[in-house]
Amino acid sequence: MELLSLPRLRNHQLQTVSENTIKICAELTQLKAPLETLTQKLDLFKGGMTKEQASAASKKELDNARDVLVSGFIKGVRIESAFPYTDTTSKEAINALLKVVNNYGTGIARLSYNEESAALDNLLADISKLDITPLADSGLARWIPLIEQANNNFKEAVSDYISESAKSSAVESATDVAPALLDALEALYAMIYAYLKIENSEELKEAYTQLQILLESYK
Repeated sequence: MELLSLPRLRNHQLQTVSENTIKICAELTQLKAPLETLTQKLDLFKGGMTKEQASAASKKELDNARDVLVSGFIKGVRIESAFPYTDTTSKEAINALLKVVNNYGTGIARLSYNEESAALDNLLADISKLDITPLADSGLARWIPLIEQANNNFKEAVSDYISESAKSSAVESATDVAPALLDALEALYAMIYAYLKIENSEELKEAYTQLQILLESYK
């Protein structure tokens, strides 16, 4: 019988291993103290995971929304530029709009979040300097307020996240809490090993075996 050792785990795996460990050892009174410590560290870890996941999910969803709008608008401008306008005013308007769009291109979506926000602000500012009223029938103008709103929604979400993070600084990220959770797990495993050396307990042996199978499934 050897001391149980943790394999290399990703954050979501660490959470699952911790939860299962607590479940397996819940009825072992000898492990009350390390179990309480482990439970406390797991609660902090889960709070960090929730915080990270919520932030990532929200930003990704809002970023995807603005990417779809920008892509549709750019494609629309390029398609409209092929329309055989006969009046000079409309031709000049679509060519000017096409020039602005091409300066930014579809590569906007590949920028980092903050860079994309700034690039969209600049794109919208450049478009606002143009007179695109001759293109009213094209429907291109209807995209602009949607893009602006989507970009503002994203920037507000980032701002809200920063504000909430500042207010709830006690909630550490899961990555920051992970080392303490690992230490708590290892302390519990060491306690089981120590008790098995001095006690002939069937409950401890069964828990050890279950934990061994659990950890081996992640190797």
